[in-house]
Amino acid sequence: MPYVNVGEIAVAIFFLLSGFLITKSREGKNTYQFLVKRCMRIFPIAIVGTVMVFFLLNCVNAYYFGTRFTLNTSDILFLVTNSLLINDLIPCQSSGNLFQSTVLMPHFWFLGVIVKYYILMAILRKYGQKVLMVCGLVLLLASCIYIIFKGESLVSHYLAVLAFSSHHILFILIGSSLYYLMGDYVFKLKPLSSFNQIGYVSSLIALFILSFYVLRKDIAFPIPADMLKNYFIALLIFVFVLLLSPKVTVSPYIVKLLSKTSFSTYVLHYSLGAVLVYLLLKVDVFTRNLMLTYLVTFIVVFLFGFLLYPVSYTHLRAHET
Repeated sequence: MPYVNVGEIAVAIFFLLSGFLITKSREGKNTYQFLVKRCMRIFPIAIVGTVMVFFLLNCVNAYYFGTRFTLNTSDILFLVTNSLLINDLIPCQSSGNLFQSTVLMPHFWFLGVIVKYYILMAILRKYGQKVLMVCGLVLLLASCIYIIFKGESLVSHYLAVLAFSSHHILFILIGSSLYYLMGDYVFKLKPLSSFNQIGYVSSLIALFILSFYVLRKDIAFPIPADMLKNYFIALLIFVFVLLLSPKVTVSPYIVKLLSKTSFSTYVLHYSLGAVLVYLLLKVDVFTRNLMLTYLVTFIVVFLFGFLLYPVSYTHLRAHET
C-alpha cells in the first residue's frame, strides 16, 4: 500500500483552491452574477464532455464487443442527470448493457460537490469568518443526522448525499478561510492578516476532522481510511505554495495555456483516457511501450481539452458582455 495517494492529494488541493479563489471571485458580485458566472464555467463543458464520452464509449463497445447502441428515454435521462451533476439526487440508469451504474463519469462527484458549494456561497450575501464557522457547524450537523437516521429508505439516500457533500464542503471552507488569512498577502503583497484569524482556520479544520470520524462510523460510507492523512498533506502543500506565491513568477503564456485546458482536460481524462489506452494497446508498438501509450493518451486528452475549452469560454464571455 502506498504511503500517500497522489490522486486524493490532488483532489484535496483543488478543493482548497476552489474555496480560496471562489471566495475572492464572490467579492463585489450579487447572487445572480456569481451563480451564472460559476455555472457557465462548469456546465457547458460538463454537458458536451458527457455526451461525447457516452457516444464514444458506445461506439467502441459496439465495434469491439457487439454491444447494441441504444438511445431511448432511459438513456436520455441518464445523460441529463450525469451532465447536470445531479445523478446522485436523481439516479437514472442507461437501458443498455454498457453502463451498469447510474454514473457515467465517476470523477464528476468532485464537480457535484463544487456546485453544491456554489449554491451555499450564493446564498451567503456577506462573507466572513464567522459566517464560515456557522456553515461549518451546520455541515457537521448534517453528517451527524445521517449517522443517526441512516437506513434503506429514499430519505436515507438523500441524507447520505448531503453528508458526503457536507464533509467535502467543510474542506472547501478551509480554503475560503485561508483566503481571509492570506488573500491580501498573495494578491496584494501585504503582510499576513491578524493571527487571530488562524483560530477560524483551526476551528474549521477541527470540524472537518470531527466530520471525518463521525462518517467513519459507517463502514459502508465512501470515505477512505487514509483520506485524513492525504488531505492534511494537501493542506500543508497548499499553505506552503501560498507563502511562496508572491515570490514566484511564471510565464503568462503557460498560465493561460493551463487555465484553458485544466478543467476541460479533467472532465475528459477518466473516460476518454481509458478508451484511448484500450485502443492503443491493440497496437503492438504501444503494447511493448507503456510509457509511449500514456504519453500519447495524455497529449490527445490535453488537445481535446484545449479544443473543448471554448465551449465554456465563449458562453462566459458572451454573458459578461
